[in-house]
Amino acid sequence: MLTQGISAFVVGPERRTLITLDLDLYQRALHIQQSVGNTNWILRSGILHIAFAALHALGKTIDASGLDTCAIDSGIYTSAALSGIYGGKAYKRGVEYHLTNSLAIMMMKYETISSNLLEPLSAQCCAFKEAVHERTADMVKIYDDIQSWYLRNIHVFEEKESSELAQFFSQYIDQVDSLLCLITAGRSGNWEGYLAALENVTKYFFAHDLLNYARLMPVHLAQMNTLEHEDPQTWDALKSGDFVVAKSEVPFTQLFTDQALEQAIKGLKRHGGIVGLSQDDAALKRLVTITPHLSRIVKDYLTSFPGASNTSERSEHYRLSGDVAVRTLTNALKIQKSIVTHCGGNPFESEIPLKNIASSALIPENAKADILSLADKGQKRFDEFVHERLLLTSKVSVWDSMTKLKLKTFSKWMEKTKVHIGDKVIKLCEERERLSRFLIIQGSRPELVPKLEETIGEDEMAIVPCSLCSTNGNLYIHHYTY
Repeated sequence: MLTQGISAFVVGPERRTLITLDLDLYQRALHIQQSVGNTNWILRSGILHIAFAALHALGKTIDASGLDTCAIDSGIYTSAALSGIYGGKAYKRGVEYHLTNSLAIMMMKYETISSNLLEPLSAQCCAFKEAVHERTADMVKIYDDIQSWYLRNIHVFEEKESSELAQFFSQYIDQVDSLLCLITAGRSGNWEGYLAALENVTKYFFAHDLLNYARLMPVHLAQMNTLEHEDPQTWDALKSGDFVVAKSEVPFTQLFTDQALEQAIKGLKRHGGIVGLSQDDAALKRLVTITPHLSRIVKDYLTSFPGASNTSERSEHYRLSGDVAVRTLTNALKIQKSIVTHCGGNPFESEIPLKNIASSALIPENAKADILSLADKGQKRFDEFVHERLLLTSKVSVWDSMTKLKLKTFSKWMEKTKVHIGDKVIKLCEERERLSRFLIIQGSRPELVPKLEETIGEDEMAIVPCSLCSTNGNLYIHHYTY
């Protein structure tokens, strides 16, 4: 009813309303739309929440690979920060983390192939950097020259990668690139680029069994692609960049629709604004009407003091100036050094098998096949889903149950043990505490209680000193320098 009112009041009863929602609301709204058969709404999933899911998929790809250990060992991130990044709960920090990892890997790759190159690349890159900052007309030509040079000189060496760990690093870079393409399309307002990037990202949702996004992203793509023929006016509007929000004239700073909404809600909730949720429609309407004005008044009052944040307007993207680029490069060098130290050499130069970088635990063959072909198997399941559920000849409903792919990853190849302690469930990566295991077992097998004294007297209670291990069983990382 509310969306129909928006259509009639804002754009007219004969026009369709484009509504952007997070995945949970998108799923519910799609159910309602299919049940009532109303075609006045055009539903789409928010790009910010898709990016969160893509970050979660990236975290699943490299979790327990040892890259997290390298970041902690370098003093760049803490384990708590990495837990949020790997879980897809930190957008800005997560993007910077994966950019830093990718830069470290690319520097190792470049060191491997640079000795075989005859043409200098640094001069071309510096010229391209200056052209981007100055917005000169020849920056596209310089980029095309660098790209052609890359295809002629570097791409040949990339195809010769034989190290299994190097192959994994290259696939990780490809996955990071898929996320960056999605963000780039949104930031630049490129509608067709956004659809292509989302299609490329969706295979990772299938590969990592993120079933909600794996189910609904193909539906979203199909609905958006049909607009080109069924609703050309809406398609042209989206193609012109109306699917993102521009809050400034600085290039590459458009915001995703749901991202702009989150920022607006944050502004409304501060300085005595909206608190919690209200079921009173009249009170909610008053708050929505009054709160933006109150927020503006408070903001004007706070900025009127001398020394308040009267920053000058930016003329370029914030990553092109300031300390962000310097910090990213510095951290990438630290991670590169840590990877080389743990691996005993550059993975792109040495024949290093697929293993955990920190612990050097080798990955078994059954898990290795899944890790090194993660994207291919995800794409295959994506194609099967479209063929079985989205074609006119399909007999399976989109809403029918889906089976998980259950591919082995670094974090899944070794089974974890779940231990219930009170109301909490702790996952043990390594069972080092034997006494705790005995106590848990005797809770379900009382006949073992008399044997507990004999067991404690004859057996060691830990295979390594307990002070060297964390709560989940992994060994601590030393921080000594020699």
